[in-house]
Amino acid sequence: MGYEYTDTELVKYIDSFTPNFLVNYPIIAELCNGIRLTKSLENQLLYSSCTNGRPYRMLMYVLLLNETANLKHDFQLAYHLLREAYLMTDNIYGQLKQSTYPFVLADYLIELEKALPNRNSDELDGEEKNIYDELPQRSEYIGVCAMMKNNLANLV
Repeated sequence: MGYEYTDTELVKYIDSFTPNFLVNYPIIAELCNGIRLTKSLENQLLYSSCTNGRPYRMLMYVLLLNETANLKHDFQLAYHLLREAYLMTDNIYGQLKQSTYPFVLADYLIELEKALPNRNSDELDGEEKNIYDELPQRSEYIGVCAMMKNNLANLV
């Protein structure tokens, strides 16, 4: 496009396109192409058009992952945004079916696990960390037969 937008301008433009996200997806992608995300900017973009954005947050995440200059290689930033998108989204797999980018959530989670092996404990805030630390190290399996329970117990 040749024009550099400030973060505020970019958020304003994208906010105006998100109410009709599926139609405006290519325009939003073009606006995001090559930008460098920061934690602040990524949250603003994820929550653009807050009243209508929930049905499109995972789509926005995948768009940002593919269009921005740094999200694909900044695993810490990517994990932070994915976590937010995942928690604040409805019908995640329904959204991902509409993506124009190839994205398999299970494969991507494995990639994140390799890049950030301690992310579960490193990313938790105070209250979340307390709850996580209080969970038992072992848990009972509900709804499995005895043979499967024994096989699962041997893996732990």
